[in-house]
Amino acid sequence: MPVDVGARRQSARILGQDFASPFVLGPTGLAGMLWPHGDIETARATVEAQVGYCLSTNSNCSIEHVARDGRKDFWFQLYIQRDRVMVRSMLDRASVAGCSVLCVTIDLPVQGPRIACAGRARLLDRSALNL
Repeated sequence: MPVDVGARRQSARILGQDFASPFVLGPTGLAGMLWPHGDIETARATVEAQVGYCLSTNSNCSIEHVARDGRKDFWFQLYIQRDRVMVRSMLDRASVAGCSVLCVTIDLPVQGPRIACAGRARLLDRSALNL
């Protein structure tokens, strides 16, 4: 017997936030290398789609820039770094920006050698990073 799906809803409440669909776009580091202000544009797209957004520690855009120009209610993903002062600063900035959810990434206790990326690393403007 067919089931009536005329009144279906796919909205969801995830960690205190309501979304039209049960999706949160996970952190995508350095999106700005693919498109100018890529993280801001991605945040705006998630507002339009009414789904969640998690800003990467490795964003090309600052936490403050995303909060001002992208969306107000984003989550923040944190890679724990050895520099605890920098980590504390990022946490404080995320809190001030209004991030309500912190996603802590623990799958990278030691960075591996990335020989293939060594040449490209020189092209990266570190001042544009979210550090």
